[in-house]
Amino acid sequence: MSYAEQGQPVSFSVEAATGRILAINNASGDPSLRTEIGGIHVGSTLAELRTAFAGYEIEEHLDGDFGQGTNGVIVNGSGGAIGFGLDDAATTDYASGIATISYLAGVGRPGHAPTLTEDGC
Repeated sequence: MSYAEQGQPVSFSVEAATGRILAINNASGDPSLRTEIGGIHVGSTLAELRTAFAGYEIEEHLDGDFGQGTNGVIVNGSGGAIGFGLDDAATTDYASGIATISYLAGVGRPGHAPTLTEDGC
């Protein structure tokens, strides 16, 4: 289940059976949000993200498999995960890291990073 309040920049994904919050999503697409680690934000490059989160597990979804035919990155840590959407770019731009972050999707529990994947209610 997902909950949002009109006019608020974030929404919450909740596990229906327990009421546990699984993820906090950047529902508004607010470009001013940035990560505590590395200050990664909309407009940061994939290379900057890779450097900032070098000690973390980084999943790169670069074949339109981040959801809705988009590309993105999920950074996994012991306490949670962060989803980042990427601008459309050439394969060489992803490989070199000059592709840019188009939105910070949000944060979630391990295995529940916000993406554009449809997962229903």
